Amino acid sequence: MFSRPIAGRTPNLSLFRQRTSAWSTATRRAPTARLLLASGLALALALLRPQGDLGATEAWTSIGPVGGSAICLAIDPTSPETIYVGTEGGGVFKSTDGGLSWIAINTGLDDFRVRALAVDPSSPQVLYAASWGGGVAKSTDGGSQWASTNDGLTSPFINALVISAYSPTAVYAGTWGMGIFVSRDEAANWSSSSSGLTHSSVTALAVDPRVTGTLYAATAGGGVFKSLDDGGSWTAASAGLSSLDVRALTIDSAAPDTLYAGSVEGGVFKSTDTGTTWGQAGAGLTNLDILALAGDSGVVYAGTWGTGVFRSDDGAATWSAASTGIEASTVRALAVDPGSLETVYAGTEDAAVFKSTDGGSRWEPASEGITSSRVCALALDPTSAATLYAGRLSGGVVKSSDGGATWGNESADLGSLSVCALAVDPTSPQTIFAGSLGGGVFASSNGGSSWQAANTGLLGTDVRALALDPTAPSTIYAGTMDGGVFQTTDGGQGWAPTGSGLTSSGIFALALDPLAPQTLFAGSTEGVAKTTDGGRTWVMASDGMTPGAVYAVAVDSQEPRIVYAGIWGEVFKSTNGGESWAPFLNPIDAAVWTVAPDPTSPQAVYVGTSRGVFRPVDNPFAVSLGELNVGLRIADVRALMLAPDPDAPIYAGTAGGGAFSLNRPLINVFAGASLTTSESAAGSASFGVALRIAPAASVEIEVSASDPSEGLVAPDRLVFDPSNWSTVQTVTVSGVDDKEVDGDVVYRVRLGASTSTDPRYAGLKTTSVLVINADDDRPVPAISPLATLLLALPFGGWLALRSRIRRRPKGLRCSFRSVVGAPLRSPVCGAR
Repeated sequence: MFSRPIAGRTPNLSLFRQRTSAWSTATRRAPTARLLLASGLALALALLRPQGDLGATEAWTSIGPVGGSAICLAIDPTSPETIYVGTEGGGVFKSTDGGLSWIAINTGLDDFRVRALAVDPSSPQVLYAASWGGGVAKSTDGGSQWASTNDGLTSPFINALVISAYSPTAVYAGTWGMGIFVSRDEAANWSSSSSGLTHSSVTALAVDPRVTGTLYAATAGGGVFKSLDDGGSWTAASAGLSSLDVRALTIDSAAPDTLYAGSVEGGVFKSTDTGTTWGQAGAGLTNLDILALAGDSGVVYAGTWGTGVFRSDDGAATWSAASTGIEASTVRALAVDPGSLETVYAGTEDAAVFKSTDGGSRWEPASEGITSSRVCALALDPTSAATLYAGRLSGGVVKSSDGGATWGNESADLGSLSVCALAVDPTSPQTIFAGSLGGGVFASSNGGSSWQAANTGLLGTDVRALALDPTAPSTIYAGTMDGGVFQTTDGGQGWAPTGSGLTSSGIFALALDPLAPQTLFAGSTEGVAKTTDGGRTWVMASDGMTPGAVYAVAVDSQEPRIVYAGIWGEVFKSTNGGESWAPFLNPIDAAVWTVAPDPTSPQAVYVGTSRGVFRPVDNPFAVSLGELNVGLRIADVRALMLAPDPDAPIYAGTAGGGAFSLNRPLINVFAGASLTTSESAAGSASFGVALRIAPAASVEIEVSASDPSEGLVAPDRLVFDPSNWSTVQTVTVSGVDDKEVDGDVVYRVRLGASTSTDPRYAGLKTTSVLVINADDDRPVPAISPLATLLLALPFGGWLALRSRIRRRPKGLRCSFRSVVGAPLRSPVCGAR
């Protein structure tokens, strides 16, 4: 995770490097056995995409905020108004008007953590994007479509890309830990090109525009290397470098013997003899942590960690600050307009792109349309579901008072702190608390306009979770990664560690029982801990759970005995206040970051994961879920927020795509009677349907069978009115012959568009419920290597997963899954 440098202290860039990838790479880590368990399901689940929704909208809507981490920049040399920016989690964005507006161009891109971009100077519609985990992708149409081009590339973690100046078919990629790779056929095939390269983590590449075959490589710890034979072999070129952690490299095209290297803790170095010797840059450069370089003809711009940009007009002999407008920004990328050295773009850590047209004297935001913020916390004003706060990695807190239509920066006193925990006082909504990574807790008494540190007695500075007692809002709990759980009873003026029994000091999540606030659950590195006396004593409460770190905990506000806990790949549910747990959603090949019960709809639960949002149900056999990812451009969901207002949308915070909103479904589907079938006879099943919120007028929903020749559905329509809207009505499926699908009933029931004068219900979309009965008389392996996908094409196409988890016990006959209409509540069969 990122942390803000403490005033007066040199920032730890080694820690910065670790934290840069930790947040994203954590989503890929899982025990081998757990990954093997999930592998049979992952492919099939990836194909389950809902096509409809019983709400007023079918898809998530991006609501910003503008900004995010801009890691790399590239300018079309033939059309300088065309610019590309690669972001940390938001993919690639493109501007054709010099940064005035941007659009996302990610179709076909496998990984959105883009670390390097390269435009082919001989054919600018051809460009390459390198990511941290997805290797290299290529576009031949200016970014409209991408395709992975990784044949022979043994490392997917790419930091640098460069195209040969004298042979455009040659592309070089610098990796983290695996050296350099080269493709001689426009990235179609790659091979290692690291002979002589003694340090394998490559951070930057540069090609001599004049001397054929001459390239330079910067490394993290090994300084600079040089090749004279198109990358065939490398030799060290670091004489005079006092810092070998080099992060940026550029060649002065007007004098190609002159190179500049930007380092961590060493500042800028200059060589005038093609890298044979180096000397340190001159006076005026007050920050020695350099992350980006750009320039030409003796004009050099340097992007720093936390202090914006510096400029030199005399080939690095002297420097002056050129940061008005971005004084406190960490600048990760710089690009100079090839037609004007006074027009320069800066990619920043938390506010995306800035532009200067006067050589850095003044910078203006140039990020409209870039929504790549990494939102890891959300909070709502309890008196207004349209007032939303978002905590960001390296971006503090932003606020919207209109449901995300517009945002304001509420981080003047937070700088670039990472805020991953938020809590709003329900009795005084202008009072907000923010938990940061590295800075402890901050408090605001004016709706985020200003913040003050509230850390007295707080020993842990990485605060991942906050929980506020709704009956006594001055009582707050803080979960830290290095000190356990702390409590304040005076609104943050003083903190004290909670009591004994908490075996883990690393806390990811906290959840209070709203009816008994002395009861608190903590998700820790060692499982779930529980206190019933306000933190004086704790007990571990993970009976029945898979051992592992618990990233999410949630208490159902309507029934507090129901508690949910999320670990890697699984969600567990307790119906007795944490005394015991049973699987609720498992297994999925994804990290479970957040669990959010719907306060307006009994038993409806939403789960945010590194693979998107799910709405799962209990299932004694396997995974039963609906994916809610239509329109969710970035699927790594770190935060979910549902207001108690039934008309308010669901809000999601993502790792690189900012925030999204989705109208909640208006219809719930509930478990019904068990399916009764045998191998030789057709069977029947039933499930329940009810409205989620009261209608203003009668609502009529059509019910139909996917194929009437294979079974019957009754009734053919459901009618709800304002007096019986919450009454569960039964739909029965009969005459279904399970021999149709080799012993398993897979039957699709369609809930059609309704007739109603209520505008909320008049626009309902057609959706489906899948009725699946598994024959319980056949032995099956624990995980079948022959687990199959059942694909049927009628009515637009639908998918059902058949993955045999275990021999199914007699008496548990079926499950119901909502696939196309994922927001539906999917029934589970009961005893026969």
